[in-house]
Amino acid sequence: MRVIWFERSAVRDGGRACNFRMRDFSFRYDSEQLTCPGTPRDRLAHHRHGLTDLANHILQQLVKDGTLRPDDYEAMAIPTYYRTAQEWKEPFTSDSSSSPASALSLVHFEELALPDVYFEEFEQTGDAHAFAEAYTGFFKAAFEPCLFVNLRETRTSQNRQEVIDSFSEKLRTALAQDPEEYSCRWLLQLMLIAKKPA
Repeated sequence: MRVIWFERSAVRDGGRACNFRMRDFSFRYDSEQLTCPGTPRDRLAHHRHGLTDLANHILQQLVKDGTLRPDDYEAMAIPTYYRTAQEWKEPFTSDSSSSPASALSLVHFEELALPDVYFEEFEQTGDAHAFAEAYTGFFKAAFEPCLFVNLRETRTSQNRQEVIDSFSEKLRTALAQDPEEYSCRWLLQLMLIAKKPA
């Protein structure tokens, strides 16, 4: 499984440019938009990948035991665009008229630290299984569709579901063994963006 961490240069030249071009297009009908991207605090501070590293380890185990084919594994990826506050603000401070964000202005920026409610509940109750169940549900909702979309078409629907269920159960078991290791606290960046007058 590839976790595609887009580096700063790639974000600046590719993904972020596309992002702001799309926003400029969407402003044809709205003069202001509020966007709320998020970033794991541990990812920025310590380059920890935590949950995704665990998922990758489990997928490798599934290859070893024959549940996944090597080409299934190689086709798996989780694209992520984690950015610092400075990286979000940078396009709006550029003096270049050719910048994708040159037609937009950043009216307000605010960064909020969000608690890990699942881990806080674990600290209060000591229920590692509830923590694992909650985080497994989060991972399935966020990443399961893109992670397993490329399973070989020759698999039956039942077999595909068995692979997914096996992964989820292994993830759940591992999370319950060490909740502190996989806790994740997020930063939410609130940005109010306005289109500049023509």
